[in-house]
Amino acid sequence: MYDFFKILDAENLYNRKDHNRTLHSYSVGTNTIQFFGVEDESKVRGPRRDFLFINECNNIPYETFKQLNLRTLSTTFLDYNPVQEFWVHQYLLNREDVGYIHSTYLDNLDFTPKKVIDELNRMKENDPNGYLVYALGKTGTLEGLIFNNWYIEQDNSLFNSEKKIYALDFGFTNDPSCLLSVSSGKDRSLYIDELFYERGLTNPDISTYFEQNNLKKHQDVIYADSSEPKSIQELYQRGWNVLPAVKGPDSILKGIDFLKQYKLFISARSLNLIKELRGYQWMKDRDGKYTNRPVGVDHAIDCLRYGVTSLNILASTFKVGGKLILH
Repeated sequence: MYDFFKILDAENLYNRKDHNRTLHSYSVGTNTIQFFGVEDESKVRGPRRDFLFINECNNIPYETFKQLNLRTLSTTFLDYNPVQEFWVHQYLLNREDVGYIHSTYLDNLDFTPKKVIDELNRMKENDPNGYLVYALGKTGTLEGLIFNNWYIEQDNSLFNSEKKIYALDFGFTNDPSCLLSVSSGKDRSLYIDELFYERGLTNPDISTYFEQNNLKKHQDVIYADSSEPKSIQELYQRGWNVLPAVKGPDSILKGIDFLKQYKLFISARSLNLIKELRGYQWMKDRDGKYTNRPVGVDHAIDCLRYGVTSLNILASTFKVGGKLILH
């Protein structure tokens, strides 16, 4: 939706009267284009439509696709970066009524920013598997993934524990702001739920989202990126118990090592976190050997790291044996 309206503005085609902000829809003549996220069960099993476009379909379950497709009268379009084989390869590509289009940035060079092309060319040397997927559109492999200790959990009730902390990463124009809730379970397990992941949010917007997600002022602990002290202070003045994330030397690698000690159960509606975990890899050097440098989109992953490692450091400081305790 963000990209759609940005393109309309750039082409001077946007008309305010055609935009229904409540329904997240836009009218074009007698047609209506509506945007919705599939984490909302009512949208998945909602009204029928003529055409359906699912962006990055590899981040949704096959059952969700089936319900959406059943309610589409004409044609369903799917797009994805083939990070690895998934249900499209298993159930769809061998069907006679399914068409396949292989398209890359090379088919769209006139409209591809130079910065994007330069980044893809760098990826060719530093991240061959990423180049295979994101530049050439070929199916990648699981080789070099940083996290293999996470699982998608369909039961949303498991994320409703009263004992939880929250983790916040700030963004605005290019990067999203992200909020996660984290609660602990048995046998060194963590239950993680993505509450919002959105670009263009001001601090008042973030405060409103806290309220909409039922966070309690002066009570719930929110660990945030410490590089944004002004934003932390502004939210604190609004009554939110926002604390700067505890960082130290090699905080990224130490945070990764700490997260790998747990089983991470991710809610099925946490689509952006799931997407990041699927693509977060160790970079290779020129000799094809893995380095200790992570590569990939990591806004939600950073958010998770801020919250969990901050809590662990504080727990160790107060001599509770390093055990993760949620208040």
